Amino acid sequence: MADQRVELFEHMMTAILTTSGDTSSSLRTSLARQAARLYNDPTSEDGDLPSELAVLVKKVACHAYRVTDQDVEQVRAHGYSDHAILEITLSVASGVSQSCLTRGLKALEEASNEIRSH
Repeated sequence: MADQRVELFEHMMTAILTTSGDTSSSLRTSLARQAARLYNDPTSEDGDLPSELAVLVKKVACHAYRVTDQDVEQVRAHGYSDHAILEITLSVASGVSQSCLTRGLKALEEASNEIRSH
């Protein structure tokens, strides 16, 4: 069953990162990768993110509950539409989710291997 869920998750990631939208597919893919890095190491560099997105991306990746209307307004002030901001947020969240899924599946595999070895 896990394989089917992983496949469905991958389809969701493809839809979020590659379909046409207000932001480019390359930006969304970059955001997802950077978000996974930030989630795993909040002290890592912002990479090649546009500077106007750095605060929002880091907050969504590491502390989503801290995102404020002001954070969104700052991105909007740089010309990003509401649709673009949604795409940015979904890309970041999907990158973090993919990292969590990968770590969780690895932990389950390790636990299964440990049980089998005893």
